[in-house]
Amino acid sequence: MSQNQSDTDGHCGLVVNMASMAAFEGQVGQAAYSASKGGIMGMTLPIAQDLVPLGIRAVTIAPG
Repeated sequence: MSQNQSDTDGHCGLVVNMASMAAFEGQVGQAAYSASKGGIMGMTLPIAQDLVPLGIRAVTIAPG
């Protein structure tokens, strides 16, 4: 993505991750699933900060 031509705002790409409400409210019998979704939420800000100099945005959507 960093090799893409940037748009008028200087953006070259967008990373969209999917989490779920399990990241915030664990579910009975779903410890591993909740932990993985919590990990996705936890990595979003550091990834966004690492990629911003390259013009790439990163977000996570948690439907529900």
